[in-house]
Amino acid sequence: MQTCFRSVVKTNSGEEMKYKIGDVVKVRKDLKAGKTYGKDVAVSPMMKFRGRAVTISSKANGTYHVKEDKDKWYWTDEMLRGKAKKPKKVKK
Repeated sequence: MQTCFRSVVKTNSGEEMKYKIGDVVKVRKDLKAGKTYGKDVAVSPMMKFRGRAVTISSKANGTYHVKEDKDKWYWTDEMLRGKAKKPKKVKK
């Protein structure tokens, strides 16, 4: 039997986070504006990243910022779908 361990990091408040700074992760394809994912709500400008790879640039309080949106929006583990390959440029 094979055992699988999930890699997590705890925040100062004790919350577990799946990804570290520099990780390239995939945004879920079914992300919906106005829906709550974990403790934050996805907003319309985030929709252009659906199904795309993004790079974690910082993290705090159970949320991430990503390089591709210039650290503008808060992303949660629930908005992301695992590690991915190198991100592609997103059209503005």
